Amino acid sequence: MANKEFGRYAETQTWDTNGGDFENPNDGSYVGIITGGEVKKSGSGYWMLLVKIKITEAEEGNEAFIGKTHYVNLNFEGKNGWNPWKVKAFFKEMSLELPEFSDIEDTVEELTSSNTAVSFDLRTKNDFLNTTITEVLEGYEDPLDDEEDEEEEEENADESSELPSEEDVDDMTKEECIEFAKEKGIELSSKMLKKIQAQLKEWIASQDTSEEEDEDEDEDEDAAEIKEELLTFCASAGIEGIDEDSSIEEMLAELKTYEFEASELSSDETEVLKKHGLSSIIKKPKATKKGSKK
Repeated sequence: MANKEFGRYAETQTWDTNGGDFENPNDGSYVGIITGGEVKKSGSGYWMLLVKIKITEAEEGNEAFIGKTHYVNLNFEGKNGWNPWKVKAFFKEMSLELPEFSDIEDTVEELTSSNTAVSFDLRTKNDFLNTTITEVLEGYEDPLDDEEDEEEEEENADESSELPSEEDVDDMTKEECIEFAKEKGIELSSKMLKKIQAQLKEWIASQDTSEEEDEDEDEDEDAAEIKEELLTFCASAGIEGIDEDSSIEEMLAELKTYEFEASELSSDETEVLKKHGLSSIIKKPKATKKGSKK
């Protein structure tokens, strides 16, 4: 049976279309920024260092890969056993001393947090794509930043109130936590995943508190404005027993015991009464502006 949904999706595609973060870029020279890395096991069960590079520039003909992520797989071992030459070559190409094995991820994280940029060559040999770092670029400015800033502003405008829950933070990887902190301008005080997650949850909780405080402040300002309006009216109408210590509810309850002649009220006074649900007390013509008890 034909898959109609896939058919609708694929009708605008071709077999030659390039794209997708998981597609190997074509052979050639590129510039990119290191955006992450981790020590993990490959699908074959071998330990490897995975380094992520966001492509920011490409030579003519490979522009379609700009903005994509290139995954550099550096094996510590293979079917013939321990042989970490690719990892050693990477650190040498980056002009770095070989770190302790336990510090490898922290070293790559430092490259990530400092937005380290590199130029690199990709060459396919025996069906394997080899990555060679040709230069570490000092003071490099990402040409895609302006575009990303515009996209972030649009996203923030639409999703400004959306923050992850504590459960969401617990499910985030270290890389995702660092990226989130970078987006929100949070200066992390630890490199331990659990401590990073705790700091993010504390920050998110503070944002919720700030929003509640803002709402409370808005409500307080609204209440103060209402109170001022009613106090001004009561003073003008000569109503005794109402002062700054009276609550809004007490003021409204007292005003409901009075009747006011519409012709004796100014337009502003009439508006105040109507605004606060007191239209009924200005209907009867017997009362004076000073007010008379019902």
